[in-house]
Amino acid sequence: MSLILSMLAPRTYAQQTVEDKKSYFINFNSSIEESVHDLRGDSINIQYHDGIGKTSTITVMVYDWHHAEVSRLMLQKSFGMNHYTMPLASLSATQSEVTYTCETVDESGRKYKFHFRREMQRPIELSISIKADPIDLKCGDLDHNMVSFFGTALQGRAPYTLKWFVLNENQTEFLYQPLEQVLNSSDVSSNIMVDKSPDYYVVLYVADACGNEGKRMVHVVCHENEKQINTLILENLPDVSTLLTPSK
Repeated sequence: MSLILSMLAPRTYAQQTVEDKKSYFINFNSSIEESVHDLRGDSINIQYHDGIGKTSTITVMVYDWHHAEVSRLMLQKSFGMNHYTMPLASLSATQSEVTYTCETVDESGRKYKFHFRREMQRPIELSISIKADPIDLKCGDLDHNMVSFFGTALQGRAPYTLKWFVLNENQTEFLYQPLEQVLNSSDVSSNIMVDKSPDYYVVLYVADACGNEGKRMVHVVCHENEKQINTLILENLPDVSTLLTPSK
């Protein structure tokens, strides 16, 4: 069904004529008053059964934990079961770990209410992939070296911000200027080319749209004239911020 906010400039949402079987809906009519529904996303799904059918709308009041009204919504309805999906922003109920209350009264004067809260979205460590393609890598040869590196975010929410750093063997200097790229999908890879001779480190930092971060480092080194590329996941990656700060 559609939703109209009782504001000076009301928003209208497209009618939801078919129930989304994959989503969890809070039943306005049968919700247990003492329970609190925990929401993990940025929207809320509500179902309301109209058993009278005298009016075409119901008014829903939203209160915060002090029982102060934060918003008032007008939901269009028809006789029978009605389904609504609304962004929490439209309810002015976006604070995490705060309990809100929705209340309504049907045509007969019967009151319904339920409580909900938005769970805190805690950062996660993003899984990152770095693949190295040694196009031309010769230990001891300063003129014929080329390795292509591909970085991909394996989880999280797009867009992704990727930052590449190439450091010397002591991790004290940049061999190239840091490169930043934005990827709009996890199906796309970021690519850099390195034409330095081993050994050196390639560091990749990734942040997604939700603020989750991940990091990975590749060490390109020669052992007894044999090329070797080691991919490392380290708790203590180089603090490149010190290299980005100009020395006084």
